Amino acid sequence: IRSLDVVPTTCITGIMPSWLALLGLACVCVQQALLCAAAPPLAFSWETVPVFIETSNVTGPFDESALETITKASVFVAEKAYDYPAGGYAEDKLVVLAAELKRRNPNMSLVFYYNSNLDLPDYRLHQAMVQHQPDWWLRTENGTAVITHQDGGPGARPPFPYTELYTFDHRVKAVRWCWFRYRTLTDLAVGLKFAKFLLSVLAP
Repeated sequence: IRSLDVVPTTCITGIMPSWLALLGLACVCVQQALLCAAAPPLAFSWETVPVFIETSNVTGPFDESALETITKASVFVAEKAYDYPAGGYAEDKLVVLAAELKRRNPNMSLVFYYNSNLDLPDYRLHQAMVQHQPDWWLRTENGTAVITHQDGGPGARPPFPYTELYTFDHRVKAVRWCWFRYRTLTDLAVGLKFAKFLLSVLAP
């Protein structure tokens, strides 16, 4: 898979055959196993307290000081809304960020955050929601669409730029399939990019 641009089309073009879904899942499992085998083990010592970091920068990309601090951690969780004002898809920006962090510290592990319920507008899955709304909206018992915010209220640190978000109704079969296909293809695409990067680091 050359680009994550293939993802929205697969979510929108109907229900994926079961055999193809299982094949995609099998490919993801294989590539994850290969990545785990190739990646160095997590750095750990009882002499020091292991540091895990989970954060984002909603105002722009991390500066040099932030990158230097983050790469001291064993595990980094890339949060939502990273470099939000720049526009574009969150997945693309997080892949670039991950590559830079791994370049600085090949031993660190990276985790990609994704909310499984809320329709975050800067992620590719939002395209599918836009095309199928209002059928994919979760609703209350009286039929009102469930609208919420994501860490955007008073006191939120950082104040994420999500104020009114619709919620996916996972009771709808098409929503579940779309989510599965999106996650499968995204994991595979990102995994292949990281596999290529790890090979360049471990065997230049």
